[in-house]
Amino acid sequence: MAGKRESVEARGLRDDEAHLYTDMINERRHTPIEYYRAFYDNLGEGDWNNSRAVLVDGQIASHVRNYDRVVRWGSGTMHCGGMGDVGTHDDHRRKGYGLLLLNDAIEQYEGWGCGLSMILSGVFEFYRAGGWERFPTYSYSVDVRPDWVKASDDYRVRRFNRFQDLDRVAEIYDAYNRNSPLTLVRDNEYWRQHFSWTRRCVEHAFYVAEIDGDVVAYMRGDGVNVAETGYLDGHYDAAVTLLEAEMRLARSRSAREMTIQLPPQEPMVDMLKDLRTSTRLGETTLLRIVNLKRLLDGLVPDFETRLKECDHPTSPSGSLGFDSGGYQATATVDGGSVTVVDGLAAGAEVIVLKQRQMFGLMAGSGEPVSLAVSKQARDLVDVLFPQRNPTWWPIDTV
Repeated sequence: MAGKRESVEARGLRDDEAHLYTDMINERRHTPIEYYRAFYDNLGEGDWNNSRAVLVDGQIASHVRNYDRVVRWGSGTMHCGGMGDVGTHDDHRRKGYGLLLLNDAIEQYEGWGCGLSMILSGVFEFYRAGGWERFPTYSYSVDVRPDWVKASDDYRVRRFNRFQDLDRVAEIYDAYNRNSPLTLVRDNEYWRQHFSWTRRCVEHAFYVAEIDGDVVAYMRGDGVNVAETGYLDGHYDAAVTLLEAEMRLARSRSAREMTIQLPPQEPMVDMLKDLRTSTRLGETTLLRIVNLKRLLDGLVPDFETRLKECDHPTSPSGSLGFDSGGYQATATVDGGSVTVVDGLAAGAEVIVLKQRQMFGLMAGSGEPVSLAVSKQARDLVDVLFPQRNPTWWPIDTV
């Protein structure tokens, strides 16, 4: 006698199915439910649809939670599809459910108007099957030696007070990251959620530095490692002073080494190199093109700023066609303005790049990219895609 056929459907959860998600988290047991409640309690009507699941006989067999984030790219911004809470129940592995939900996610990102997707995960092979590629990021490992760090007496260091300091810290974050590609645009809801529950930051390890009663820098971590830094122009010494305080805290916990997250072009990196520092290459940041035209459209404000500010002897012009990750689009520069169209326009000089190379070029990460194009096109590329300081703060994982 044939067994009962399973009922299988792939869709977003309904508002009245939150208990299915809670049951799934409780069964996993590796992350406290409070962490998820910080993000999912009080969701608005229809928001559970962003929890995409393969349901087998009414229970979650495989699940992903999709996010619509906005990231900076120079003076431009763009929507970026994110993903978290990815997993398939042991009883339902190797049935293609995970890949089904990855493809479903791309469709949802398209509907949101995303140009790209960014995921943080060490399970690269799974996401590569869905079209994501690694993008290199860096952190710095240093001996815990606060006596080696030259703190300034000009600044008063104290612990962060969320009720007193949150708005100011948000302002400093925006100012510090304003020209760093990939940094998240954080709204008030973001800050509220991340101080409800976060695994990479604890408030007793969140310090601010002030001068004349004005907060000008902050540094946050978990008591042993530094997860994020921000300071206003002219107050680099405040950040160094905060690092000395974080090191003293780490030493009080008997830590001999700490990991510090910093943008690759941050001046503090040069200082750390004098403190027996090693650089760690991380490849858990995974990027994927969702819509190349939309991705380039998001860069147009920055392109036009670059054209206005460039000191090239002649005004660069021409059409650049990009072919990457199975997507094609053309950017045309004429008289300081830029237009983008789908596909490869007639007469455009075509640049074929792997996705990793394309994102490296766009982000200005400094990785060498060989381009077989004319000098005119090369000059245009150099103006549109200068070297930058791409940064993704891991604390923004969800």
